[in-house]
Amino acid sequence: AKEQKVRPSRPLSIAAVASQIGICASPISAAMVAMAAIVGPLGVSYPKLILVSIVGGYVGSMIGAVVSSKLGCELKLDPVYLQRLEKGQISHRGADNYNIKPYARRSLIIFVVSLVVVMAY
Repeated sequence: AKEQKVRPSRPLSIAAVASQIGICASPISAAMVAMAAIVGPLGVSYPKLILVSIVGGYVGSMIGAVVSSKLGCELKLDPVYLQRLEKGQISHRGADNYNIKPYARRSLIIFVVSLVVVMAY
């Protein structure tokens, strides 16, 4: 965020909310399984529950992202940020410091296969 001159509190605030929505909307989460057990006897099928939770979670996250993108002033106008930048108290990691971990692809494949298996079940 700092490298792109975006106030870090903006993406951090919506990330916290979106992660909690993701827990509730994930088809393989315990929260979703518990909700399916509760609303199943009321006639709500698992696919309908997933559709509503994923669409609702996405729409809510996007609205939250728009709202959080307006929080606080821009970094170029923030006197505290500019003062810290001038004193060298703010560091930037640069574009060359990002490395994908060796087992990241394997972890993603395991997650997607698990998701497909649970959804098929």
